[in-house]
Amino acid sequence: MPPDYEPPHPSAFAASDILVRAPPGAPPTALWVAAAPGAAAGAPAPAPHTVPAPGGLGAADFETELFAGRIEVAFRLPQGLQRPEAEALFAGRRRLMWVAIQGRFKRPLPLDDASCGSWFARPLRLPGATVLAPIIQWMASRLGGMDFCIADPDNPRLAGPLVAAAQLLNVSRRGEEPAPMAAREDTRLLLGPAAQSGAPMTTAQRQRFFKRPENRAGRCWSPDQVVTMFVFDHAFDYHTYHMNTPLMIRFNMISVLDGQPVEVALHDRASGQFAFRFQVWHRRHHEFVTQHRARIEALAAARAARRAAALRGRATAAAAAAAEAGAAEQAVTVERAAAVAAAAAGAAADGAAEGSGGEEGGGLEVAPAGAPAGKWG
Repeated sequence: MPPDYEPPHPSAFAASDILVRAPPGAPPTALWVAAAPGAAAGAPAPAPHTVPAPGGLGAADFETELFAGRIEVAFRLPQGLQRPEAEALFAGRRRLMWVAIQGRFKRPLPLDDASCGSWFARPLRLPGATVLAPIIQWMASRLGGMDFCIADPDNPRLAGPLVAAAQLLNVSRRGEEPAPMAAREDTRLLLGPAAQSGAPMTTAQRQRFFKRPENRAGRCWSPDQVVTMFVFDHAFDYHTYHMNTPLMIRFNMISVLDGQPVEVALHDRASGQFAFRFQVWHRRHHEFVTQHRARIEALAAARAARRAAALRGRATAAAAAAAEAGAAEQAVTVERAAAVAAAAAGAAADGAAEGSGGEEGGGLEVAPAGAPAGKWG
């Protein structure tokens, strides 16, 4: 099994059933977690690569090769388990989970190349078509209705361009950014100077506008901008990892996702790098994967075999193309050499003909018979 999808051991969860983790060996390459507010003196340090969320609230600064920023997370918990600060955030809202990520890109990145969502190691275990609609609706709502590919056996993903998929997006000048959880929709900086005097688009307007490829073309995320994005859920209860639907159907999402976590990730399509990648795990993931490990590892082995076969196929095709190109180049070289030889032969013949013409030899003096050698030496 890929190490990125190996669930954390239950001991890593401490007093919570939810754990936010940056996958081992994957971005963020640097993660700084402040001591949890209210933590007792001498409390154990958090597990590596994790963002603890005691009482449903957590935060960490992070940095990767492509992005530097901060993640703040809030999960709705049963009464008595929720920290007062988290209760205040959720007051008057139906959200069950809320993630705010704020930061800046370290280099310009085309809007089309920055894709956000979740990436998986194996296909999801989706139920029948009669009960599939609520899950599809949930997936689409997390991406502003963008396309996704959840049945691909080799690269299942739920993703879309950040600029069109984010549930809230704020783009500010450096030094003028809002507090992460207090951000309001505003993407006027992406639209140029003419847009600065008008009102910002609403979230729905921005999603509709940037779904069109021609409206993303030629625009980039700039290192001079601070980007704030929200991911939130009204139906997915992360405390239990179940999703409730209007049809009164309750899905065990650990089973639906086949023991894989929901991710909050940003991917550069051009380079294949992740700007950041955070996974939301539940304590029950470990039990599920332990029970299904043989099947999951068989799927991983089959996926690795398909990838190896595809790589061999591409290598064979590349070698054949190179050989064909080499043969074609050799043929061109031979043809050119023949043309050069023919031209040289023609020139020699012309020179011989001109030399036999005496005074009409093209301005060349021809040595008369018996002339002294010194004149031509």
